[in-house]
Amino acid sequence: MGITSDIRFDQAPHARLAMIGTDLETGKTVIYGQDLSQSVLDGLLASTAIPSWFVPVEKDAQLIIDGGILSNLPIEPALTLGATEMIALDLMNDPTSLHENAIGATQQLEKLVFAILQRQVFVETELAKAQGVPVHYMQLRSSPPVPIWDFSKHRDLIEIGYDIACHEIADWHKTKRAETAYPALNSAD
Repeated sequence: MGITSDIRFDQAPHARLAMIGTDLETGKTVIYGQDLSQSVLDGLLASTAIPSWFVPVEKDAQLIIDGGILSNLPIEPALTLGATEMIALDLMNDPTSLHENAIGATQQLEKLVFAILQRQVFVETELAKAQGVPVHYMQLRSSPPVPIWDFSKHRDLIEIGYDIACHEIADWHKTKRAETAYPALNSAD
């Protein structure tokens, strides 16, 4: 089918689709797809407007950038949309693994950004837990790590991510079977 300017979120088959942007002025999350009549293309353009590479999208007096800039793992927006269970894929590599023994200003800034994003993941995961919504969290890491902007290894990274996901999902099924087989061992009492 492809993405054209006339495709709307209510036309996405088989899954509830949403895309996340961030209002550059306020830092608030902008959820594309909350209104099912919105254009998928508009959401895609906003949710990929990475500062320095793409200009922000202007909408209703807002400047909207990629939502991953402030919330790389958008659990809170998923809760807003009514998610009852989530699979969260984290693609961020620890920047220290990219720069062995480097301690320059750029590396310190990268480490700070990574720490902020990891804190956000923790806060949003705890929010889901407080609301009783399970989050299956997967760290999709490559070894050696590849910078997020390096697309030359995309086929290898997709294969690595697929293998990690298959392993994680198999572990979830084992855990679920154990919880079902021995419920008394898993109770809080």
